[in-house]
Amino acid sequence: MELEKAARKNNMKIEKVIWKMELLDELLASEHGKHLAKSGIYITRQLEPLINSLHDDHFHVDFIPL
Repeated sequence: MELEKAARKNNMKIEKVIWKMELLDELLASEHGKHLAKSGIYITRQLEPLINSLHDDHFHVDFIPL
């Protein structure tokens, strides 16, 4: 959650994370994923196939002002 800490130092917070759906279970099973799930940050649980295919090798993070 270093990204969230850095965002808060800049008066921002993470609004949502878009992650390839096929990798979501693996993410949430990890220590960082468990922390992310408890953080209240919105994680996409379903994506249209085209959008899902565009996130094959990266994730997307949206920030909003505090």
